[in-house]
Amino acid sequence: MSEQIQLIIDEKKVSAKSGTTILAAAEDAGIKIPTLCFQEHLKPLGRCRICVAEIEGRERLVTSCVMKVKQGMVVHTDSERVRQARRNRLELILSKHYGDCVAPCHLTCPANVDIQGYLALLANGHYLDALSLVKERCPMPLVIGRVCPHPCETACRRQCVDEPVCVNYSKRFLADYERKNYKKLILCLPEPSGHRVAVVGGGPAGLSVAYYLRQMGHEATIFEAKPELGGQLRYGIPSYRLPRHILDLEIESILHLGIEARTNVVMGRDFTCESLMSDGYGAIFLGMGCWGARRMGVPGEDLNGVLEGTSFLTDLSLGNKVELGDKVIVIGGGNSAIDAARTALRMGARDVAIYYRRSRVEMPALAVEVDAAEEEGISINILVAPSRLIGENGRLKQLEYIRMELSEKDASGRRRPVPVPGSEAVVDVDNVIAAIGQVTDLAGLQNDELGKAIDTTRWGTIVGHPRTLQTNEVGIFTGGDVYTGPRTVVSALAAGRCAAHAIDLFLRKEPVKAPAKPFNISKGPIETVDFRNFMDFAKKPRAKMPELPTMARRNNFEEVELGFSEETALEEAKRCLSCGCVDAFECKLRKYATEYGVDISGIDVWQEKKFEIDEHHPYIIVDPNKCIGCRRCVRNCAEYQCCDAITLEALEHDHDGKVLFYGPQININACLSCGLCVTNCPTGALVEKTQKRPGPFRLETTATTCAVCGCGCELILNHVSSDLIKVTSDLNRKPNYGHLCVEGKFRYMDSRGRKLVETPLIKQNGHFVPTGWDEAISYLSQRIKTLQKADTHTRFAGLATPKCTNEEGYLFQKFMRAVLKTPDIDFFGSPSDADISPEILSMLSVTGDYRTIEDARQIFLTTEDVARPYPVIDALCRRARRKNKATVQVVTDTLPAVSEGAPAVFLYSREIFKWDSDKLQELLALRDQGTLHLVPLVFTGNGRGLFEQGLFPSLYPGQRRIDDPDAQKEIENAWRVTLPQGPGYSCSRILEKSVTGGIRGIYLMGEIPESIEQDKDIRNALLKAEFLVAQTPYRSRILNNAEVILPPLRIEESEGTVTNIEGRTSSISIPPALRGSGRPGWEIIAQISTLMGYPMAYKSVNEVTEEFSGR
Repeated sequence: MSEQIQLIIDEKKVSAKSGTTILAAAEDAGIKIPTLCFQEHLKPLGRCRICVAEIEGRERLVTSCVMKVKQGMVVHTDSERVRQARRNRLELILSKHYGDCVAPCHLTCPANVDIQGYLALLANGHYLDALSLVKERCPMPLVIGRVCPHPCETACRRQCVDEPVCVNYSKRFLADYERKNYKKLILCLPEPSGHRVAVVGGGPAGLSVAYYLRQMGHEATIFEAKPELGGQLRYGIPSYRLPRHILDLEIESILHLGIEARTNVVMGRDFTCESLMSDGYGAIFLGMGCWGARRMGVPGEDLNGVLEGTSFLTDLSLGNKVELGDKVIVIGGGNSAIDAARTALRMGARDVAIYYRRSRVEMPALAVEVDAAEEEGISINILVAPSRLIGENGRLKQLEYIRMELSEKDASGRRRPVPVPGSEAVVDVDNVIAAIGQVTDLAGLQNDELGKAIDTTRWGTIVGHPRTLQTNEVGIFTGGDVYTGPRTVVSALAAGRCAAHAIDLFLRKEPVKAPAKPFNISKGPIETVDFRNFMDFAKKPRAKMPELPTMARRNNFEEVELGFSEETALEEAKRCLSCGCVDAFECKLRKYATEYGVDISGIDVWQEKKFEIDEHHPYIIVDPNKCIGCRRCVRNCAEYQCCDAITLEALEHDHDGKVLFYGPQININACLSCGLCVTNCPTGALVEKTQKRPGPFRLETTATTCAVCGCGCELILNHVSSDLIKVTSDLNRKPNYGHLCVEGKFRYMDSRGRKLVETPLIKQNGHFVPTGWDEAISYLSQRIKTLQKADTHTRFAGLATPKCTNEEGYLFQKFMRAVLKTPDIDFFGSPSDADISPEILSMLSVTGDYRTIEDARQIFLTTEDVARPYPVIDALCRRARRKNKATVQVVTDTLPAVSEGAPAVFLYSREIFKWDSDKLQELLALRDQGTLHLVPLVFTGNGRGLFEQGLFPSLYPGQRRIDDPDAQKEIENAWRVTLPQGPGYSCSRILEKSVTGGIRGIYLMGEIPESIEQDKDIRNALLKAEFLVAQTPYRSRILNNAEVILPPLRIEESEGTVTNIEGRTSSISIPPALRGSGRPGWEIIAQISTLMGYPMAYKSVNEVTEEFSGR
């Protein structure tokens, strides 16, 4: 027994076996030490130096994956010295790392919406999932899709090819799709927290904070001064841009979460901060917006006919009467100015002009809005500013303006306008609308001491923490325009989400701090990014937004922008270049860079594409620019898969020929496409190719079992919506311990071009006719009854393929025996033509672990290539030869000559069935002595499972012989039927009898593999069958003679169990979204049986499993 070492790790007493590394001891004690190169199944090399630790009494840090524990050792894994060392090492690694963690559009979006992710989902046809991703950070996509200034598009790298992607219009399509198709995203709310939050202000910031607080379990009540919610969305944006029914629908969807709204209540008049706290609100959010107008500061500003832009738009929204003359001039260059001008035109003004003091380039309004204004006939006058308003009898008559010129830049980054002396001019005008800015009105805070105590700026905005939006008063938070001054709607929505996070922490009495900002590396800004990144993309023009014709816009407020069609939205989403790394959510390098606060702003990092991305491999993309030299890929290929297909090649040298950088290269001819390299790469240097847009996505996972070759590998399905993104496997889980083959890793659920049968088919007049399930099953039941009645000696047979679950196999043989009264049951690839002696049954009945092959020093085979159809077992044999220098010997008719003390395995195929009984008994004796481990390579797919479920002519379920009267009696009592006597025909005999006439009807169940489809004898036999029923998911030419085709779920889509070659029974599972349109195979059989008078009233597949498991 190994000596136990006592040590202390991070002030925790730890006991570990002698020889254990610090890393392993810490892991066992629940202490995580980061590493980029270490893996349990590989010998540690300590290359990455991220796992360093500090040992008291040692001057230098140690590598914890290599350093063994010692008695009394005191270890620190998270001291500041250790953290700094890791930070330094990460910075060094990142200095030679070229890529984008996330796309520039994502980083530019004020709400940090995952734009690349939702465009990928949209392009893949998952509209509601894309919308759900949007609403994770933007709760009002119907609104934002119409009014957002979309700074993301300014950063879009697609413009390096042609034009930016229509990000905002694509978002609008998603929201419109939900609305137009009467579909609804369902949000699952948590249990109520018991906390209440008062939200002052029903604009975008207030609506957003209430939306997210509600999803955190808190009650939220909105207090709004105006008659309706919406803030500037309702009262500041005209309905031709944001129709009121759209806004109402969006607000209603938020309130529907259980949010209370009180309107026409004014802070300072109807309530105060103190009264809200007294009423039991645990926190207050102040989001009153900016409703005050900034004055022009020129003489005549108070004349009748001079209007303030915000008040003008608000009065219209409230239904107040606003009179305009024929000639209107709007002062300003922002979106409010454009809105006011276009609104005036719609109200009947004949001559509308905008006067702006800077140039067209400096106008803060959206260029598309400015263009639309000009298109509608509004003139844009630049470099002019009002100097005086001239009236008569208190009524505005003229505007005096002065020319401006631009000088140096001011604090806003725009060139400062200065008057041109002597350039004044006068123009006649009926109305001037001043839209030059808004200010806050905080008078409502002055009516109680708590409100007065809240700090404000000299600009009249509320002071809040920049990351948490918490004010100086405990429990009071702020956000939106009242905090920042007039900004965009998307900024206000982002502020609401930020505040909700902080309020949630406050209410739960946790430290109020902002979420950790994820580390991001970038290829550089749009102006300097390496053009070589875009050379392989073909140009494709940006989609145009359909609009209401210009002449149809006058005198009405109909929405101008009509929205994308589905086809346009799909094509536009496909223009996305997917700039962000597809490994962004799983990249360990990014994770640790975030955890250790790495800042690369001060270090010299790669700013150009160094190496070409290699896409020659059919399943893998190699990007050397992201390689960190951890050697995981090389070592997994060489030491675990043992095929030496990956090498690290010198890719860059200095002037003296010294290698500066190594990168991975895959030898496609040697590669077995097991995917170990991709799965174990800690960065995005190796990623899987995808048929659809790659994301990145936050993936859901579902564990299942592969039923392709019979190894029964444990799989983890990584999926989003109804798309399977990739398949992985756990390095610590039986039976395959992370090993996969090309079928399980890259081809799982791949139809390979085969067409699925979508609905049941009945042959009528020589042609298959689609029909409903009830009709097809009813027809089949009556047809079988008719055949039985017409000829009582009609003999049916049941044939299955190994692509069936245990539950399907069990019910199939039960149906054939109990209902159709036939013993002629078998499956393709079964050993039914051999004599299944008691010795053979004994050999097949013992559950083993084929992982023992890896430790063998002697490997015996019945044929040289016996393991080739089982890739994982083949890899274990290679590993034993490489690691243990194991010998390999083929034995045909002699017992393996096992050396004493040498672990030995015997991989046997059906050749073993030819051995006589005495030799088999000797073989069993070697097994029972522990001298020789037997690995049966007899079955493929779920063949062993079908064999054990009695889908075999001479065996009942549980491998009980059919000539055993006790077994027959027990089953007859359990099933309450009389079973047919004697063994049935084997698969080969059934096919033979189908040709000669001994079998009239065949029921074929299971997915038909290519080997069966191409077999001329099988095809001929099925064509000769008088009556053929096929329960199979795919169309096949061997089914031309079928009378009925019933499409079950594919085995990968099914629920149930399979049994691998070891005898290990494992579950098959699949997310509902990945499941096809067919029916579960067991359910089809049960319904047919019930209609034929033998009820199979199973409520779930679990009841079937329990029935045969309890035998």
